[in-house]
Amino acid sequence: MPYVSALGYIGIGARDLDAWQTFATEILGLQVTRTADEENVDTLFLRMDSRHHRIAVRAGEDELSYVGWEVANEANLDAQVSELESAGVTVKENPQLAEVRGVVRLFQFEDPAGFHLELFYGAATVAEPFVSPTGVHFTTQDPEGRDLGLGHIVLAAPDTEKMVDFYLNTLGFKVTDRITYKPLVLTFTHVNPRHHSLAFGPAAEVPNPTWTISCSKSRVSTPSAVLSTRSAPVNIADCHSGTAYQ
Repeated sequence: MPYVSALGYIGIGARDLDAWQTFATEILGLQVTRTADEENVDTLFLRMDSRHHRIAVRAGEDELSYVGWEVANEANLDAQVSELESAGVTVKENPQLAEVRGVVRLFQFEDPAGFHLELFYGAATVAEPFVSPTGVHFTTQDPEGRDLGLGHIVLAAPDTEKMVDFYLNTLGFKVTDRITYKPLVLTFTHVNPRHHSLAFGPAAEVPNPTWTISCSKSRVSTPSAVLSTRSAPVNIADCHSGTAYQ
């Protein structure tokens, strides 16, 4: 039985927080809170809905730091952890980190490519309404109020088949479709009515596998931006206009 219900949040590192702050507010239309994190590191907390933030951008190297996958309740959390452990995955509960993330419970583990994953439930919301500095609206819920999550991410790793097998057979993701851009084949997977919350593509053997993030907007033209990392150009954000669910 699938237990993951949404892409809850992500954390990334960035060398230029000032550029990210400008990009987040003026291009993406996100609310930004800039403050020191729990380790006293300069961090941007990017908000798009009733959650305190969906994206944390921390001063450091340009890299994907962690991905937070949400489940609906504690029973689903325990069941998914049990399935991970049965598959031989090392899983660690971290109450201190749960408090930092603003969730009730949180477990940490890694996927086959070494990306740091967090499984959680019970995310807190804030009372103050989200107000975009550019007047846009982000679609993070369906018409019935069910959470659809941040949007989607794309992970690229040398062994795509192993990644797809892990997310399908251990985490319960479902394949939406596969698209070929010769010679590349991209696999799109979903955990809710979004077309996809996670996609996979092949990558060469590099120290830091490539990745992209994408957030879903409505009532706005489609902006995008490309930043560079040490290994390769990485499409950091591509925010789609229109309806985010099917």
